[in-house]
Amino acid sequence: MALAIMALLVRGRAYGYELVKRLDEYASFLALKQGTVYPLLRRMEQRGLLRAEWDYTNPAKPKKYYQLTDDGIEALRKMCEICR
Repeated sequence: MALAIMALLVRGRAYGYELVKRLDEYASFLALKQGTVYPLLRRMEQRGLLRAEWDYTNPAKPKKYYQLTDDGIEALRKMCEICR
């Protein structure tokens, strides 16, 4: 599942709910729920694979955006090599 999230984020930053929806669109067979994705995003952030940033453009609905760090990009590259 982490690989799927990183594959989506390699295209650019996204907020949690957006990732859940995109995962459902591209990998519905995973049947992921928000309660599964958000803890994984936190763990990936703690491990330095992702960076999170709050966007307060709409103060009533702030969004936490995630993006890959350099370590995350390297981890994705290594996982893709393994899959070849």
